[in-house]
Amino acid sequence: MSEVFLTHFATGLGQVVGVFLGVVAGVCITFAAEYVRNKRTRKQELANLRFELDINIAKIDAWLKEVTKWRNAINADNLLQYFGHFNLSSAISATTNSLFIAGKLYNALTNDHIAKLQEVFKDLSVFGEQYLNNQIQQKKQLLSQMNNAGHETEWQRTLKPQCAQDVDFWETKLKSHQDSLLVVKEAIDKKIG
Repeated sequence: MSEVFLTHFATGLGQVVGVFLGVVAGVCITFAAEYVRNKRTRKQELANLRFELDINIAKIDAWLKEVTKWRNAINADNLLQYFGHFNLSSAISATTNSLFIAGKLYNALTNDHIAKLQEVFKDLSVFGEQYLNNQIQQKKQLLSQMNNAGHETEWQRTLKPQCAQDVDFWETKLKSHQDSLLVVKEAIDKKIG
């Protein structure tokens, strides 16, 4: 009887151990597969973020060219003939926002990089676009009112220096934003490898 018991016990124990090892192996394989998938997903998300930053850097280049046109119109005393538009809200931030909301941006970038991105996208927004374009339109309206009232000389004395300050401000701000995006892009390139 004891031999039969030992035989059944050994067989049962072998099956239990086999099932246990199978479950452990399955869990390990699942964890390994999930790790590889998450790593690929993270790398793709960072590549998408890098792509967005490249697009926004190119957009800032275009806006800086438009700033030059704006400056040229002011310097040529021809502001009323300037019809440029700054579409700052066209900056792409979908990946940046989704990674920020999911908390994944904190794993990829430093707090300084995230602060730079927040500063950039604060200005590259509908609000920033409206503020800049309204600023230009208000100065044009003021110049038109001065001209209609016969105060053309006031342009040189008061309004032209204000317009030049506006141009300098936005040129500096856009260049700073471009530099910030380049710094963040460099950090992402290091993460992607």
